Amino acid sequence: MDEAGERGFDAHTPLRLALTTGTTGLPKGVVQTHAAFEERLDRMHCDVVEIPRIIPPGMHITIAINLAMHALCKGGAVVIPRSYSTAGLFEAIRNLGVTHVTLPPASLVLLLVDLQGTAPAFPGVRHLRLVGSTPTRRVLEQARTRFTPHVYVPYGLGEVGLVSMATPEMVAEDPGSCGVLEPGVRLELHGDSEIRVHIPGQPDDYYGPDAGLGTRFRNGWFHPGDRGRMSPEGRLYIEGRIDHIINVGGLKVSPEYSESVLMEFAGVREVAVFGVTDPNGATQLVAAIVPSGEIDWNGLHQFSVRRLQVTAPVRFLEVESLPRNLMGKLERELISEAAFPQAKTRL
Repeated sequence: MDEAGERGFDAHTPLRLALTTGTTGLPKGVVQTHAAFEERLDRMHCDVVEIPRIIPPGMHITIAINLAMHALCKGGAVVIPRSYSTAGLFEAIRNLGVTHVTLPPASLVLLLVDLQGTAPAFPGVRHLRLVGSTPTRRVLEQARTRFTPHVYVPYGLGEVGLVSMATPEMVAEDPGSCGVLEPGVRLELHGDSEIRVHIPGQPDDYYGPDAGLGTRFRNGWFHPGDRGRMSPEGRLYIEGRIDHIINVGGLKVSPEYSESVLMEFAGVREVAVFGVTDPNGATQLVAAIVPSGEIDWNGLHQFSVRRLQVTAPVRFLEVESLPRNLMGKLERELISEAAFPQAKTRL
């Protein structure tokens, strides 16, 4: 930090180095100043209760630090469960008055298996924030009916902060949306629906060896590499990453979209869609699926052809788990047929 700027206590003094999650390469650092960090704390949307009691994800993650500091600044508490297992998390929520929980959708899916009641198990949780990836409609509905009705879906970026937030009312009305832009946030779509954003107080560049490369920070904008669209009402929809697009016979396929469709079929808990090369050199799609119960594989095939047409997977692989990072994001560079030697080919 000695090289990041002069020591002191004014708004421009460096406070900490925040690292990205590393899902698009090695983790990179950005310098957060006192003013930028305070700006982020003001955008945490934790004011649904006067004194928040927060369970953050792993404390080395930027959003966890922000949530923890926000709670403490409000006179609240940071709750660390005895373990992040299902039993440990549920015990902490029930016994310690937790009001805010932050989870990746993939982790929530595992927790929902043990919540089969007819009413939300944790109505006292006033803010369940789903981060890391866009949850499917089915996961959102199960979260609202089994966990808590107070579900929030943000679009946030580790480098620059919160871009938009869908409130519980928006989630119920429009489950595919990430809500409306935060005050002061500018967002533009260019090229192939690629997103770029500018948030007041955002860094100008990465720190250290990644500085000056112009990979994401360009001309005052941050380019996260995500694709999206805006509705006439100003709601944001995330449609996947630019570098995840798979070219199938000249058609540009978003694996995230294909996965969201397949997740709607009964018995599919998790899915990852990836490209393979056939003997003729053409690219075809394969879906690796983690079941939550019995799956009608022929029915799934017919469903996928009906919904995805010529971009439906040509093979389904039944697997035990998918590689994910601590924020629940798929580590796509690790996904291939060779990565699942024990997989059962179901179609």
